Amino acid sequence: MGTIGNKSRTGMTNSPEMRENISKSLMGSKCGLGNKSRTGQKRSPEEIAKGSATYKARGYKLSEERKRKLSEERKGIKKPPHVGKAVAEANRRRVITQETREKLSKASTGREVSEHVRKKTSLRMKGVKRTLAEKEKISATLKKQSKELSERGKKLWQDTEKVKVMVKKMRWARQQRPNNLEASVMEMLNKHFPDEWQYSGNGGLVLGRCCPDFVRNHGHNQVIEIYGDYWHRGENPQDRVDLFDTYGYKTLVIWEKEVHSMSEDEFVKLVFKFMQKVDLFYYTPDRVNSKIG
Repeated sequence: MGTIGNKSRTGMTNSPEMRENISKSLMGSKCGLGNKSRTGQKRSPEEIAKGSATYKARGYKLSEERKRKLSEERKGIKKPPHVGKAVAEANRRRVITQETREKLSKASTGREVSEHVRKKTSLRMKGVKRTLAEKEKISATLKKQSKELSERGKKLWQDTEKVKVMVKKMRWARQQRPNNLEASVMEMLNKHFPDEWQYSGNGGLVLGRCCPDFVRNHGHNQVIEIYGDYWHRGENPQDRVDLFDTYGYKTLVIWEKEVHSMSEDEFVKLVFKFMQKVDLFYYTPDRVNSKIG
């Protein structure tokens, strides 16, 4: 039992001056246990458990200020290779519960990785070759995540109300409510076929995962798709025709270049011919405000 004079020090707290003196006196000395130095030695699981239990029982807890100071003191200090390997090995053997995973995920959400950490990670991973087992594990994980996302997406797209909201948001984000081309087509449709067509590209009608640009009124299951030369490049219009056909809708696909190249009369004739293909067709030429021929 440590004493100063005849007074016991048990339960007493050292003053800041005494702590500083003790720290200076021990600076540079090796920690020992009895006469045996512990330098480079590993603590046994029993010692670790005993120390942890002692700290918990006494209610020791580092203050935020102390944590900050420790963090600043450790910056730039490289750990010995054996320490890094020991930590990595311990982390590999560590079993993380689902509750811990959720906490870690929540803590990491929204956290931005600094440029310093990005560069450090990039340099560390440069030239690292993964084993075949690691590659297979990564591939299996990515496939599993992709499958889960696909399943969630399919369920989501089955909800008609949610789909309408999503499509409206996507259209709003792309500023297509309607765009200039669609507005021009809508103007011609209203002029020559009043009260027959309405714009549905804002999410008014969703068939599968697609939203046609124009839908015919009065129970005629017909839609018109305007394909932009840039946004729909490389696509096969027949795929869209087949998709809408499964929902009972007949589709007329008109490319952007065709709208610009044909005259207004040619456009009216094309739409009029398409409208005549349905059984419920009742539109007569005398109602069309243009020469159809």
